[in-house]
Amino acid sequence: MRLPSTTIAVMASLLLATAAVAPGVAAQDEGKKRFGEHPIVGPWVIEADDPASTPSLAIFHPDGSYTFRSGTGVGIGAWEPTGERTADATLLFPVLDEQGEFGGFAVLRSSGEVADDGQALAGTGTVEFPTADGGTTGEIGLTSLTGTRIVVEPVGEPVAPVEE
Repeated sequence: MRLPSTTIAVMASLLLATAAVAPGVAAQDEGKKRFGEHPIVGPWVIEADDPASTPSLAIFHPDGSYTFRSGTGVGIGAWEPTGERTADATLLFPVLDEQGEFGGFAVLRSSGEVADDGQALAGTGTVEFPTADGGTTGEIGLTSLTGTRIVVEPVGEPVAPVEE
């Protein structure tokens, strides 16, 4: 039995597509081993050793992405392990100019280490702000950072009903 030429072409395309995707799948598996099992993965309350700073929320995702929320907005970034309990992260945070228009991104760079128990982290960081002329301020810091893991807490005994 002869296969129509279109069937052969489709089968060849599928074979090539499978071969092309296979390295990506292997890279994803390696990424899961490299990122997903790292103790920094998960939600944190982050505080900087700066009186003008307020506590922020951060999530280090197992794919190497990083989401950050502070009182002034949201930042998106990337992180990567540098050791068994250490990691570096870079975060972009939109900055508005005096007219309320997008003025560029502040860049936060940090290095940290998760404690042996996985419930705390400590590190340092710098921040670089955009300038009105399209340049940057250069890295400002070094600021100490601490973090406390957010954990599940059981529902407690209510002290009052919810008012409607």
